[in-house]
Amino acid sequence: MRKNPRKIKRIVRYKEENPTLTLEDIGKRFKTSKQYIHKVLKNQNIPTAIRAKKKRVSYCLECKNLIPAKTLLKKPICSKKCHFKYYNIKILCDFCRIPFYRKRSALIQKSLRGYRHSFCTIQCFYRAQRDKIV
Repeated sequence: MRKNPRKIKRIVRYKEENPTLTLEDIGKRFKTSKQYIHKVLKNQNIPTAIRAKKKRVSYCLECKNLIPAKTLLKKPICSKKCHFKYYNIKILCDFCRIPFYRKRSALIQKSLRGYRHSFCTIQCFYRAQRDKIV
């Protein structure tokens, strides 16, 4: 097997730029085996067994701020204000055009059922039926 110094340099540089990748991933990138990657890195005195782990971080679904790994929950939301904004969406009544809040889950269910209009009260719904908006 012939040594290719340019390929070796590229492998070493790629490993230094991407410390979280496994030898197998690097091998796939360069179309070689993980054993060859291990041999190249050992000859260049680069550690192969220790792999830097990816940090578990998340971003708030509402404001896109970084959330520490200790507070990762089901849905990453950073504060009560963001929680309210995420789960309660402000929309306009299709009849009276008054803004009101509706739960995210209710809006999703309505769209899945094919409803196109949202009304703030049952009275607006009945008036819209009378005026043939619905």
